[in-house]
Amino acid sequence: MGNNPKKCKNPVPLKKTDPSAEQIALSAKEFLGAYSILSENNERVNQEIARDNPFNVSHKSMQRLKSGELKRTGAANIVCLALSLELYLKALYQKLSGKKSRNAHQIRCLFDQIPCENTKKLIITRLGLNDKDFNDSIHVIKDNFEKYRYI
Repeated sequence: MGNNPKKCKNPVPLKKTDPSAEQIALSAKEFLGAYSILSENNERVNQEIARDNPFNVSHKSMQRLKSGELKRTGAANIVCLALSLELYLKALYQKLSGKKSRNAHQIRCLFDQIPCENTKKLIITRLGLNDKDFNDSIHVIKDNFEKYRYI
């Protein structure tokens, strides 16, 4: 299922001070919620710009963007969604293995480390994808957090 050119790191035993899988999953859910809010905002801004001038960003829209009245949040959306996915995979891995993953921001490694093939298949199925489409999608998003977090 995996074909990652990056070297995945071996997991480490959990320490008492490490957050629980449930705490990690809760953080993932919060980042997913932030993604939803930012996406709704971005969609609203795009609709307002299109309403002003559907073929080009009008002077009025540019002024509203510059003044801060309209705010695009594209990079923030991507970062929140990527971090949410990373945290969900880490929580799932920790819950199933009892170990801590050291593969920060490496979506492919995090997915490949999940110890149960049936769980991996279930994730892919619930996303409505086949193996090839899932692998193509992972390839596209694999480094979104690292790429977009400082934009």
